Amino acid sequence: MYLVGLLFMNNYYIYAHIRPDKNEIFYIGKGKGTRSKSRNKRNKIWNDIVNKNNGVYKIIFLNLNLSEEEAFKLEMQYILEKGRLCDNTGCLANLTLGGEGTSGYIFSKEHKSKLSLALSGKNHPSYGKKHTLEHCNNMSKSLKGKTAWNKGKTHTEETRFKIRKKALGRKSPMKDKILTDEHKTKLSIAKKGKSTFQSKNVINTITNKIVANSATELYSIIDCKGRSLVTIQAYLNGNNKKPEWFTFEYVKVI
Repeated sequence: MYLVGLLFMNNYYIYAHIRPDKNEIFYIGKGKGTRSKSRNKRNKIWNDIVNKNNGVYKIIFLNLNLSEEEAFKLEMQYILEKGRLCDNTGCLANLTLGGEGTSGYIFSKEHKSKLSLALSGKNHPSYGKKHTLEHCNNMSKSLKGKTAWNKGKTHTEETRFKIRKKALGRKSPMKDKILTDEHKTKLSIAKKGKSTFQSKNVINTITNKIVANSATELYSIIDCKGRSLVTIQAYLNGNNKKPEWFTFEYVKVI
């Protein structure tokens, strides 16, 4: 039984993909089973390189019979040694520094910091890019009928408190910014016929009295049970189902 368990534990490997046009390694990965052969869940850089070579690439195994922990460490070591294209440090198509996965591996703070820096700003593969209308429509179609990952889930009281604490006192991205006349005209046209927060007051449906001039003001004077300001605005606009404790709604200013 012990030997069987040991064999089962050491079934990971480190593999590399080699591009024929340059005869060099362009991807390092950790896996088990048929992961080295799979083309699923490969990033854009990997796909661009493979497509450039007419779908042809070679697979080699660098290490076999590894535990998952050993595989994580070796993968990170190889990636750091070879460097990555996304941050101009090397030739690999890898977008991360390795070691990630869904098997409960815990990252060190140092590793998290490296990942954050490596994919920040211009280093991010999607920096400055915009999806085409066709791409957006395809994404929309692919998600229709699927259950959202967070449906039916609720935040703990601790999480709600943290969200509320983070939102309080947050500086608006538009603070101190001056809009051009052209921008003001476009905003005016877009909002014509629509009710705005400024043209509504918040009333308490129990007392039927005005208690605030906006969602922001209401958020600052009542206990919102850890909900964010955005959620409160959604409740007031009828976009989300109101909980029993929430007894407020917008009324248009006459």
